Formats: sequence, structure tokens, C-alpha cells
Amino acid sequence: MFRLLLLLLISLVSLSHSSNVSCPNGTDFRQLTRAFRYVTGFNSSWFSNCSVVVTHIVLPSRKLNGTVSWTPLRYLTYLHVIDLSNNSLDGSVPTWLWSKPGLVSVNLSRNRFGGLIRVLPVNGSVFSSVKKLNLSYNRFTNAINLTGFVNLTALDLSHNTLR
Repeated sequence: MFRLLLLLLISLVSLSHSSNVSCPNGTDFRQLTRAFRYVTGFNSSWFSNCSVVVTHIVLPSRKLNGTVSWTPLRYLTYLHVIDLSNNSLDGSVPTWLWSKPGLVSVNLSRNRFGGLIRVLPVNGSVFSSVKKLNLSYNRFTNAINLTGFVNLTALDLSHNTLR
């Protein structure tokens, strides 16, 4: 009897644990965990569960270290805010991010990000919805075309090596 109860308890624990990681592929939670799979210090429990639509990724000063896999974030349809400031994240930020529909605030300051800062056409639009953009204290070297950022109300590109 004891053995049966123990086996049942282990099964329930295993089932509840696996439900946290077996979200359907299309869910925002699954895309979020894919985006941060190469980032140490990231904890998926900071976000609710599989059924929640992710509108904000706000993880400042969380001691995150590594490279964000940006492509899964492309599928977060309702993403409005990204704040990954004051971590140790690196890599190149893709140009499509600046044109992501609905994205209004991006703070990637105080990391080791690089890449181009320009708006590329997405769905025929060459304009960015971003209103607040803070990329200070990073490794950006090129700000080719800022004219697509027509909605900017705040911009900080200081402490980069822009040409």
C-alpha cells in the first residue's frame, strides 16, 4: 500500500512538473522560454503559465547572462514592452525588432548588445511604433537610419561607438 501511494505521489509530481514545460508550440510562454534558452539566470516561473498572452518582458537587473534568441519573440503578437536593462546579455539585436507592430518601449541599456539600429519594412510598413528606446551602454556601432522611428518621444544611444 505504501509503495502504491509513493508511486502515485511521484506520478503526480512528475505530471505537474511536465505540464510546466509541455505548452503547445504556439503559446507565448513556449516562445518566451525558447528566446531565453541560452540565458543563464532566466527563470520561466517569472511568467505565469502557458495560457497567458505575454505583453511585457520586464527583467531589469536580474543578473541574466548570455545570448537572447530573438526569433521566438517575433511570434509574441501582443508584445508591447521589453526591458532587459542592466544585465550581462550579448549578441546582435535583429533589425526586425524595431519594426515589430505594437512594440512601444524597448530598454536594452547596460548590456553588451550590438547590431544595426534601423527600421526595415515589415508588412509594407517602414515605420516603428517604438516610442521609448534606450540602448545606452552597449556595443552598437551603426545607426544607419533613424528616420523610421517616427513615434519616438525618448531616445538614448549614449555610450556606444556609433559612427
